[in-house]
Amino acid sequence: APAPDLQDFFLTDFNKAAEKITRVRRKDVIGWDIRSVFPYLHKTDLIEAFRHVQRTGESEYIPATYYRDGIREGWHETRVYRLPSGEIVSIFEDVTQRVRFERELQARNRIAQAFLLHPRDEVYPHLVKIFLDFIDSRDGFLGYLGTDGNLIIHAMQESALVNRRLGGIVFSPEAWSGPWGEALKEGKTCLVNAPFPVPEGHVPINRALAVPMAFQGRLVGVVVVANKARDYTDTERRSLENLADFMVPFLEARLD
Repeated sequence: APAPDLQDFFLTDFNKAAEKITRVRRKDVIGWDIRSVFPYLHKTDLIEAFRHVQRTGESEYIPATYYRDGIREGWHETRVYRLPSGEIVSIFEDVTQRVRFERELQARNRIAQAFLLHPRDEVYPHLVKIFLDFIDSRDGFLGYLGTDGNLIIHAMQESALVNRRLGGIVFSPEAWSGPWGEALKEGKTCLVNAPFPVPEGHVPINRALAVPMAFQGRLVGVVVVANKARDYTDTERRSLENLADFMVPFLEARLD
């Protein structure tokens, strides 16, 4: 039900499906204003859609919209209607799995196209951008292991710089440090949602996700994304691991 000034809406009913999707119980939210239950809803288009439907009586469809707070996250499609009583009904569907599949498929297509269109080392800045776009991160890099076991980085993205192509920065195993160093040494993904020390002059790192890449059981390199506006999640970890696994055969063919 809307407040008189349409600045807020109050929950008057909540079915079992809504309880499951939102992880709240009906008895705990009935009578509450919607933004107390979903504190970041104002960052989406939903509140304005509620107001429009309330004012005009016209139903409205809101395509897949991402929502996240401390309890829940996901993508939802929503349809909003106004009842003769003046109340509005919001019918929403969890489409998180579908959206994640579609986004991962798009990223895979971009990776394959990058290897097709860009020769030799020119491909690396494009790959870095694909991974950063996919995980919504500001900074990152991609590195592969040379025949001597050193990590070679040809491209990186730093928030203070444009995505740049490098001549090939080399790090020996003794110099591997931070989350990416741990990922390489341990052979497993390292997810850090807290600031950690970096060398003087380095872009500050508040969060990082480092995924090692392996091909037929042999360590190949690492993909690193960092400084996402919000914490990295286990779902994003799995998605980045899937994308890195998809890229490895292309990378191996390029390095041979």
